[in-house]
Amino acid sequence: MTLARSARTLFWRGIDVVPWAVGGTLLWLGLQGNPAVSLAGSLVLAVAGLLFFASVNGYAIPRPGLARIAAQGCGDPPHAFFVRRRGRGLLFHPPGVGEGPGPSEGYCVVAVPQDWCGTPTFGPWEPPEDSRLLGLVPAAELRFAYRGGAYVDRASLDAVLRSLAS
Repeated sequence: MTLARSARTLFWRGIDVVPWAVGGTLLWLGLQGNPAVSLAGSLVLAVAGLLFFASVNGYAIPRPGLARIAAQGCGDPPHAFFVRRRGRGLLFHPPGVGEGPGPSEGYCVVAVPQDWCGTPTFGPWEPPEDSRLLGLVPAAELRFAYRGGAYVDRASLDAVLRSLAS
């Protein structure tokens, strides 16, 4: 893990703690005699709790710099995943699905039709008829995050998609 990547991860984990710290501080200050500040602190804690509850239960909470993915497999990187980016669905799966535990060398990228709602599987897999293969990308170029769901870093995803376009 590079220093910049670990600093970015630490920054976003710190951002996740800020609402809890601010809400707790406001609640504590409000209990010192100011009911309006106490109410504001309670409101901040309630919103932070709802967002946390929603993200833990699988609802897509927008996160800056990250794109939500539907991952298959519990490894890092995931065995296969689906992401919607710029109005189209992209399925990333290992070149030999069913032959090994995960994408050691890279992912095959398949552009799927707009109305496709399937999920990748571990067994032999056939892409939908209307899909088209975009190419093979190295798995090491994609950065993943697993905080309240599965996400891929948008910058790394866009860089991979640009390399496929050229």
